Amino acid sequence: MPTRLDRPNLRFDFPLIAFAALDYRLFLRSDRPEEVLLSILANFDGDPSEQALLQIVRRVEETSSSDFALKKHINQLRVLAQLRKLGIKLKAAMDSILPFIDPEQDAFYLIGEERTEERIVRNLLTKMKLSVEQIADVAGVTVDFVKRVRQKMADGQ
Repeated sequence: MPTRLDRPNLRFDFPLIAFAALDYRLFLRSDRPEEVLLSILANFDGDPSEQALLQIVRRVEETSSSDFALKKHINQLRVLAQLRKLGIKLKAAMDSILPFIDPEQDAFYLIGEERTEERIVRNLLTKMKLSVEQIADVAGVTVDFVKRVRQKMADGQ
């Protein structure tokens, strides 16, 4: 059904197409990685999402012109996967490109690592009778980090 957008002295008619109505394989045929990325928004047509994601990652890898471009496209793919709530399933498909990216330098990895460290420090602070220095040593963090977590806990955060 065409959608209308009316402006004074201008009139536009255009059809709206839902990505969910399109077969993801249509986008996989493209030689442009930007178009291949769109396949994650399309219909997997009964294919298991893990299988579809593996095909998408492989095709993005094949069509990206450089390591830099591949990293950019993979970051875009991660965002789109989150929109479809496929982030966890994307993890398995990413194994093929791990040589090209350093997950430990990824911002999301670093955020998750810090949250884990904070959770460990919180547990040690509440359940153990250790000094700040001992907690820092056990958790593998700095004394300042332990003090910041302790302060956050005191502030009710």
